[in-house]
Amino acid sequence: MYSQVSTDVKFLSAVGQEKLYDARIIDYDGDGEVVGVEFITPSLGMDMTGVPRATEIAREARKLGLRVRVAPSSAGS
Repeated sequence: MYSQVSTDVKFLSAVGQEKLYDARIIDYDGDGEVVGVEFITPSLGMDMTGVPRATEIAREARKLGLRVRVAPSSAGS
């Protein structure tokens, strides 16, 4: 599952990635802004630890019926 976190046209191209433990990838644009977050196996549960804008992404994942394994903190917004 890919969660795009920016709708601004200049942010739609990822030029860098950060791979987190447990099959999660954060995409960044050339300015270091987060473009999106990819969860490789969301059906197994989505771990929000260390994920930017975790609260927002978790809310949308739940709307899709996906399980969030680790509840995001308020700092994840």
